[in-house]
Amino acid sequence: MIQDIIESRSERFFYEDLNSYANIFIQRTPRHGVKDTDWRTVDTPICDDDIQAHLHGESMLGTLSKWYPGYGVLDVDDLNSSLLLDGIRNNFHIGGNLDSMVYETSPGSYHLLFKPEYDGKPATVRLLHDILGPQVKQLSASMRIMKNLTEIDLYPQDNRVIRAPFHPSCRFVGNQLTTLEDKLEVFNNLQPLDLKSFATATRHAARLAGKLSTGTLPMPTKGAMKEGADLYMYGLQASSETRYHSQRKVAHWLWRLNLTPEQATDELMNWVRNQTNGFSKDADAINRGDYRTEQQVRREHEALVGYIWSTFEDYGQYPATTHNNYYGWLTKDDIATAAKVCGGNIPRFKFFCRLLSYFNAHKKQRLNVHSGKLIEWCSDKTYLKFLQYFEETGILCRDQHYLANEFSKVIQLNVTLSNVRFTNAATLTDGFGQALSPDECIEEVGRKEIYQLLTQNGVSKSSAGHFLTNRCM
Repeated sequence: MIQDIIESRSERFFYEDLNSYANIFIQRTPRHGVKDTDWRTVDTPICDDDIQAHLHGESMLGTLSKWYPGYGVLDVDDLNSSLLLDGIRNNFHIGGNLDSMVYETSPGSYHLLFKPEYDGKPATVRLLHDILGPQVKQLSASMRIMKNLTEIDLYPQDNRVIRAPFHPSCRFVGNQLTTLEDKLEVFNNLQPLDLKSFATATRHAARLAGKLSTGTLPMPTKGAMKEGADLYMYGLQASSETRYHSQRKVAHWLWRLNLTPEQATDELMNWVRNQTNGFSKDADAINRGDYRTEQQVRREHEALVGYIWSTFEDYGQYPATTHNNYYGWLTKDDIATAAKVCGGNIPRFKFFCRLLSYFNAHKKQRLNVHSGKLIEWCSDKTYLKFLQYFEETGILCRDQHYLANEFSKVIQLNVTLSNVRFTNAATLTDGFGQALSPDECIEEVGRKEIYQLLTQNGVSKSSAGHFLTNRCM
């Protein structure tokens, strides 16, 4: 009986970790690779069984990039000496164990795994390659001349698969990591690599500095995401559903799945060919081999995808898995918890909301949290005061052990986290389901209820009113 309970809990925790792994590393749609003697393409989405087989060493899975990849890989082939690894890592500012994970994929070949961002925000795969690509090519060429290696490649890519991380045949360098939980914990605690720090980023600075638009994002109408998912899966169901208007809803759903613009355009073309169910004259013409109609529809798709993807990027909105992996989320219960433990102090309330969001994203009560992250949520002058207050009130406790460039201090939360799980983007419809960003959660719960929660727990009426007026989390 006890053994059954232990095995049941272990299985449940493994599947929770598998979902987290997939959200970070796996692009499920539209296709993937499998390695036998060599890589071959499989023109079907990746399912949980494929991922589990890869993690158990029963097969080897290759994945394409998401539009906002949660990781980057330097693929180093045929390196003469592992002593050269440190030089390569330092060249890309990922020299410490808090900056990257290194594992050997075959004798002399390595993957250097890191977490890219740009100026504190998720980076697109296009930006990753625009900034790091030239430097990777330059270093690869110079090391080939010295006959130190065969090649260095930058992954993930939107059209070439890369071996998904954490295959059991790979040997970690510097760490003895065996379980998926341990590997994810190390990866989640890596310090992000800021692409803005590279010289090649200067030509993108002016363009990206003006990216964030003000005002209200023109979101799809309520129900459009669910409708887009249904159309993507089952196609047009009646002549009243025009192909032209329906493909916009499908495109919004593909954005939610974190596809790159190129992947989304191809998927839209496949949808027109196979899922319009005889209700589109254009689809019928394309399937008869009408090249002119096919090119016209493809140009429509390219323009549509370009507009949707660039608009969301301009407003700093991200696909569901990127948003929730990067920023975390809150629920109504979290807002109530933060209000009750903040001691009537709005800055502490905001700080604790961010802390809860971060812990929710990692689905753990105990995490290494770097001081840079804590400062980001308030300031370098106040974060220690906030932590001390929450320690003294028993809300959290901190391990005092840390090692510079190796691991940061552990925080243990003594409150219940949200019981929200995301198996994949398909579980999310409009908004972010039950799980919302801090600002969105304020809107969802309602101003009156938040006001009452704050004032009932010691916040003055004027402070609560000012906070809800500004709503700056």
